[in-house]
Amino acid sequence: MSVKTIGDVTKETGVHPATLRRWETLNLIKPERMSIGGRSVRVYSLAQVDLLKRVRELLDEGFNLQAAFKRAVTLREPEICTAEAEGISARNY
Repeated sequence: MSVKTIGDVTKETGVHPATLRRWETLNLIKPERMSIGGRSVRVYSLAQVDLLKRVRELLDEGFNLQAAFKRAVTLREPEICTAEAEGISARNY
């Protein structure tokens, strides 16, 4: 499984690390944790990065945060669209 660090995700999506952390506290995205050099770091799957890119596009189009995540998850391919696979809970909408 290929993963990206929070810095990589920021570069690819344009979403600030503090914003990614905030979305995590809101249970909108749930990155895995990995120990690298004795430090616990957030790592995002490629599917999560794609989801975040779409969320960013929707936010730029004027969607509010909850609607952008809901729509981005809905538009995903069925086999990778499950909320659990993305760490997103439908109860948060």
